[in-house]
Amino acid sequence: MKPNLVICLFATGLLSACSTVKLPDFSMKNLAEFKDAKLDGDYPDVADAPTPPVDERSDAAWDKAASDLIALRSGFDVPSDDGLLDPTQIDAEFARLKSEAQAYKLDDPVGGIN
Repeated sequence: MKPNLVICLFATGLLSACSTVKLPDFSMKNLAEFKDAKLDGDYPDVADAPTPPVDERSDAAWDKAASDLIALRSGFDVPSDDGLLDPTQIDAEFARLKSEAQAYKLDDPVGGIN
């Protein structure tokens, strides 16, 4: 016998054997995970879907807006550090603001000072 004929006969026998197997009826609706789902419920009609917007910008308009923002951003000047406080001044300002906050808490009848 030729090998192709043997393969065809084997495949035919295999497929005919598979057709006699009886599989149980399986429904996803009967699983516990889907008991609360409305599989047979009311689905929205496609005609009720919102229409897509027609006033969207073109790709060229988006590119121009991005280029304008990049140009605006590159024109930004970093402020000078002339008015910055040194670490001791920062600590003193922090202590002052902390004591001010604690004084504000003194008249709180519920919380008091924490």
